Amino acid sequence: IYMAKQDNPWDKFYEEGGEYTMMQYPFGVVIEFIKTYLSRHCRGGGLCDIKTIKVIEFGCGSGANIRYAAKLGLDVYAVDISATAIEYAKAKFKEEGLPVDDSNFKVCSFDQVEFPDNYFDMVIDRGALIYADNDTFIRTINNIHKMLKKGGMFLLTPRSEVDTPTIKLIHD
Repeated sequence: IYMAKQDNPWDKFYEEGGEYTMMQYPFGVVIEFIKTYLSRHCRGGGLCDIKTIKVIEFGCGSGANIRYAAKLGLDVYAVDISATAIEYAKAKFKEEGLPVDDSNFKVCSFDQVEFPDNYFDMVIDRGALIYADNDTFIRTINNIHKMLKKGGMFLLTPRSEVDTPTIKLIHD
């Protein structure tokens, strides 16, 4: 569900924290994830057109992870519920001379993301989906499964009930 900025706790978090809350560098796990995908699908760096590899990050925040992917030449997409975070991410793309296609940056709830089936080669969640309620989490995972190409990769970094007491794990 899209929320107006004044009602959105994530916008408040980013606005009040300012630059301090905005990551500047990608997480190591994201770098390794992307390197693993590329080594499996582009052996020797010449067997694929890197510009056609589509990657989306759910909960992109400041965009540090997705900027890393863009610097490699990947076709990047970003989703966050915070308009403040998306605005910051787009500004950083422009500041660093990276292409910014506004339609690739979406402000919405994770379960509202719409792309064709089999669209993405990589999907990144670096600890954002843990904040979704159980129903949103399940709808989002099902949607990601549809959007992810066969042979694609999904980085999911959930936390445990011990780490995040508000999260209730669903046992399949």
